[in-house]
Amino acid sequence: MADPKDTEAEPMLPLHMATNTAATPPREALEREGGPSRDAPSAVRHADHFYEGTWVPFHRADGTLPPHFGERMVLKHPCSPYPVTMEAFARLFGHTPERAALLRGLLDFRRDLRAIGVDRGFHWIGGSLVEKTDKTPGDVDVVTFFVAPERWSDAATREAVTRDHPALFDKELAKARYRVDAYLVQLALKRDMFRHLTLWSALFGHDRATNAWKGFCEIDLDAPDGDAAARAALG
Repeated sequence: MADPKDTEAEPMLPLHMATNTAATPPREALEREGGPSRDAPSAVRHADHFYEGTWVPFHRADGTLPPHFGERMVLKHPCSPYPVTMEAFARLFGHTPERAALLRGLLDFRRDLRAIGVDRGFHWIGGSLVEKTDKTPGDVDVVTFFVAPERWSDAATREAVTRDHPALFDKELAKARYRVDAYLVQLALKRDMFRHLTLWSALFGHDRATNAWKGFCEIDLDAPDGDAAARAALG
């Protein structure tokens, strides 16, 4: 006899509340303040539009992620950069041996950043790795926005860290060791930080050849358990 649960319809979720990474989270976990559509939100079936376990929308016909989901951004629909756990990211984008190898390099990069105290912040990841294409990416395009550890307030400590861990701070060394095309941006309430945010949003958010809009992903740094699960998922 079939389990009644197997025939239950998937819950309809208010789209402007769809902001966290569980596939079918409780409605109270999806609430957001504000939004003009709170009284009459759009309703969608998660499985019709998003990859399982995430709020990353399905790729478009050209293989890119859409820059946002829905016709009106003001309704707080999911939009790029799409927050996703490292485990879910690995399952989505590590489906070939070559891609899995790149993601292991990214995981090593994250591990070594945390080892020097860089554990508050997030990655933006774009480029061909997050696209649905037969092309094998050559590296992982990643920008790390981070809060500097308190001990880095001492200039001598900062210099020692960069000297002792050159592969984390030198672009060419990072690519050779981790296979990441990596950039680091310190988060601070300064104009320069906002310029970096808008710069990388524009670069990752547009196709280089056509200037067409596209989406990209965001992964928190402070998630070592998620990284362990991602390694297990990659095999």
